[in-house]
Amino acid sequence: MKMLICFVASLLVGSTYSAPTIEGASVVYTAEHDIVKILTPLNALNFEDDTDEDDYDEGSDTDSIIFLVLADIQENGDKVYQGLYMLKNRQATKLLDNGRDAAAASDDTKTAYFAAKDGIYSYNAAENQG
Repeated sequence: MKMLICFVASLLVGSTYSAPTIEGASVVYTAEHDIVKILTPLNALNFEDDTDEDDYDEGSDTDSIIFLVLADIQENGDKVYQGLYMLKNRQATKLLDNGRDAAAASDDTKTAYFAAKDGIYSYNAAENQG
């Protein structure tokens, strides 16, 4: 019996050490709706030129462009889409009200496409809009 009590006590102590020490320490962005899709383009939208690993700056991660699709998930599993957003410098900008998905080329172009309820849109990097 003492062995069981010691075992349970050690599990409880171990679980407190495995819990995060600072709530939200690694949170980059929180949204009002569920994030149901995420895309980080691996093209010239995020990588202008090839850089050496010596030039890497940890703070540069916030400069990356990330496309997010937000939705409300109903109890039956259906999604009510709330739009497609672009996240840059930890600031979200809504690009399409009816956006549902995003895709980007893996080359030296700044090409990205967005799927919406009413068609496919191309991303205009110069004007920051879909």
